[in-house]
Order: sequence, then structure tokens, then C-alpha cells
Amino acid sequence: MAAMNAAALAEENRTLKATLAQREARIERLEFDLAQLKKLLFGARSERLATLPDIDQLPLWDEVPEDAPVASPVAFKTVVVQSPAKNQPKRTALPAHLPREIVVLPLSAQDRQCPACGEERPVIGKRPLEDSLFLMPPNS
Repeated sequence: MAAMNAAALAEENRTLKATLAQREARIERLEFDLAQLKKLLFGARSERLATLPDIDQLPLWDEVPEDAPVASPVAFKTVVVQSPAKNQPKRTALPAHLPREIVVLPLSAQDRQCPACGEERPVIGKRPLEDSLFLMPPNS
């Protein structure tokens, strides 16, 4: 009877060890799946996934088949490409057929003086070579 109990205990021991090994393997797989999902949800990325992938399919992407060819090292060539200059808007002269009108708004001597330094302020848009333009009456 002691021999029978020893055999039964040995069989129960083997069964428990097999069950423990299966559960440890499942726990390890579930921890791996959890780590992959956390990486997808909270990790740095440039694009967001619209839907989460199937949990059962995640480990397939990390497995490398035994008969997979070994990738040969590839030499990459770095080329610096300058982007084309953006077309800056260019102002063109107004067409000659459009009428030009010069409007001079007279100011009193008091309004022409700078309140900070007391000197006379320059006329905006008036250049020394074009003094005669501002004296001409506007075209009517």
C-alpha cells in the first residue's frame, strides 16, 4: 500500500508540475501581450492606430522563422538634397493706363514738430529727388 501511495504521489507530482509549467508559459505570454499593448497605447509613435490589433496575432510579428534568410548588411548612401526655393511674391509695376493721383495733406507747423525732440518731422513718401511731384496739383 505504501508503494501504491508513492506511485500515486509521483504521478500527482508530475501532473502538478506539467500544469504549473503550462500556467507559467501562459502567464509569460500574457505578460508579453500586455507589454506589447502598453507599447502600442502609451509608447512614442508618429501615427496612431485606428483600431487595436488582434491580441492573438501580436506574438506572430516578433517570431522569426528558423528558415528565414539572414539579412545581408546594406550600405546606405546619404544624399543631401536642397529644397527648391519657394517662389516669393514679386511686385510688378502698375500698368501705365491706370491714373495716378498724388494727395498731399497739409499740416500746421505745430503738427509737423516732433513732441519729443521739437524737430520737424519728415514727410512720409517724399524723397528729395521727387520734391516737384508733391507740389503738382492732382490730376482731375
